[in-house]
Amino acid sequence: MRILIAVCFLITGLLPLHGADAPRAGGVALPLIESVTGRTVRVRVPSGLQGVTLERCTSARNGRWEVVATKLARANVGTIDFQLPQAVSRRFLRVKGAVAAPVSTGLVGARLFLADPALSGGGVFSSSVLGQSANVGALAMANDSAGTTISAGRAVSESDIWRVEGDRLYFFNELRGLQVFDITDPDDPALLGQLRAPGSGEQMYLIDATHVALLVRRSNFLRLPVISLTANTPVGQDANLGSVVIVDVAQGRPVEVARVEYRGWLRESRRVGSVLYVVSEVWENNGGALEVTSFDLSDPTRPVKRDSLAVSGWGGVIHATDRFLFVVRYSDDWNHSVINLIDISSPTGVLARRGTLTTAGRVDDKFKMHLDGDIFTAVSAVPRRWTENSWNEPVTDPANASRTKIETFSLANPDSPVALGSLEVGLGETV
Repeated sequence: MRILIAVCFLITGLLPLHGADAPRAGGVALPLIESVTGRTVRVRVPSGLQGVTLERCTSARNGRWEVVATKLARANVGTIDFQLPQAVSRRFLRVKGAVAAPVSTGLVGARLFLADPALSGGGVFSSSVLGQSANVGALAMANDSAGTTISAGRAVSESDIWRVEGDRLYFFNELRGLQVFDITDPDDPALLGQLRAPGSGEQMYLIDATHVALLVRRSNFLRLPVISLTANTPVGQDANLGSVVIVDVAQGRPVEVARVEYRGWLRESRRVGSVLYVVSEVWENNGGALEVTSFDLSDPTRPVKRDSLAVSGWGGVIHATDRFLFVVRYSDDWNHSVINLIDISSPTGVLARRGTLTTAGRVDDKFKMHLDGDIFTAVSAVPRRWTENSWNEPVTDPANASRTKIETFSLANPDSPVALGSLEVGLGETV
């Protein structure tokens, strides 16, 4: 532990440089932490960067870092302020900068330069070594429909029903709603406040140190269309609508401050960077469908419903990266899965429909999908082939037996995924 802390101190304990004297990598000036005041971190952003990411060291023993937030650099704005969930010593903070350079494919290549909080001319370790070894493919940048250059590398998170942050425990469930506890003394936790939401959901995201997002639907128990039996109850009143409710928890007692709605019944969600993606099940005139809706939560007090698009069919299993949202639906015969590729590389929440791919069997949960660079892997359960006379008979032909199939696809061109290979395992068994 002493060695790791000493390394962090040596790297981060120097004074920042600015202008022409600032450390550079590949001709691009690196972002620098200018000041840390309480929970506010001010980062100086040189021209040429598309965005910056603030990270904090969560374990000196293991050298583990986690993303605090990612923000786009705005023109003519030389600094960006980040808010920490809780005060952290400057030596346990670092920033990354992403810069774009056009390439002939129409996409934009990206390099990531890791800049320590207070890096001097001796920072070759940070900019040259780590910057040059960054995975360009994983940090690919693209243009949204408006032609704005955007950067990837955003953190992906799933919803919680409980979350510990500092000395606070946030607990959201269908019976109690949202409860906030002070766990300074774990042997004697204290309830600071409660926001009642009976039977309305159990998906929660901690946006920052003072705001929580709740995904709620109409209560199964509270059915009055207009009148609520409890004050400040964040329950969607329309059976065909759900809501993203923003709750202020700064003072311990949770208070609703904003609400935006989405159509349908909640199936799944993911938060990528400052954007929340909600997948819901809706009923259209021609049958059921899935709807993907994005919400920009960069300003938690003013959430914005940014975009939405429909995916035909039933399903709702999803997998997310900072580039794609994979939305799975059943095929028409219910024996296969059709995986829709939704481009979510825009940090503002703009959605773009890309290609689809069909698996040999059904992909029934999120654990059976993975993306590594441009290689997508899916594990599906191929059901037994039933015939008219085989309901009570053992399978004699292996071709008719159930099995598990592993398949890989190239997403080099996401509009037209290409099957690469497959492997069958567990004949007569499925996962």
